[in-house]
Amino acid sequence: MAAAATTLTPTEKKRYEQKIQNLQRQLEDKDRLIKQLKDQLAAQSQQIEQLSSKKGSTSLYVPSAPVASGDYEQTYQQARQAFESRDYQTALSLFQSLLSENANHPLADNAQYWIGECHYALRQYDAAILDFQKVFTFPNSNKAPDAQFKLVLCYLKKGDIEKAREEFQRLQTDYPDSPYVNRASEILSKY
Repeated sequence: MAAAATTLTPTEKKRYEQKIQNLQRQLEDKDRLIKQLKDQLAAQSQQIEQLSSKKGSTSLYVPSAPVASGDYEQTYQQARQAFESRDYQTALSLFQSLLSENANHPLADNAQYWIGECHYALRQYDAAILDFQKVFTFPNSNKAPDAQFKLVLCYLKKGDIEKAREEFQRLQTDYPDSPYVNRASEILSKY
């Protein structure tokens, strides 16, 4: 016996279509992130091989334990100060060292966000885009709305208005109460 067909109202249908689009977007974002992480891993593996093959190199430094919480927070503050002083390379290096030491620290998502800000300030928009996308891999990140807003700005800086508008739609959908919605709307209205 065939199952009875369920008829959806136009509102229900639209809601399901939006959910499907959101899931497809999230899947595409995850695929991009996985590819980028694989590329980074390959590059780091190559660097390790080069370092270990250098004459006189007998061992590589491998941290034995994560940075203590107080040290982590202190380094985080140093990195933020370097960023505020426009010493973006130093800030970038410090934030990256924090993530490599302990990607599970409560400030790790913030460090990831500020890595994106460093690349943005250095006008390295492709790197910044990848960095801001990584923020979404941290559960319940307080920096997610900020990162979504910065994605809009990155694509505008690259001249990709269509992609900037797509990211703006995500900002509106995922973070409707964020003050960034109005700011992004004002900025996009000029394009």
